[in-house]
Amino acid sequence: MVSILRIDKEGTWYADYNPIIHRKISKLFAENLQKDENGGFLVYLGNESMPVEVEETPFVVAEVVPED
Repeated sequence: MVSILRIDKEGTWYADYNPIIHRKISKLFAENLQKDENGGFLVYLGNESMPVEVEETPFVVAEVVPED
């Protein structure tokens, strides 16, 4: 069982200090990341939630598409 989830300033996810290299798992966590009422971050999956340590900002711009 994972005891710590973390996102570094580059947007890399870690589980127990090991990088999560499976892109679909990182994407799943990112899609279910929410800010709580105290300003912290949690990942919600079904009825479960887990706190996430965020080094800086949890979002990384992956692509910019210009509008016409």
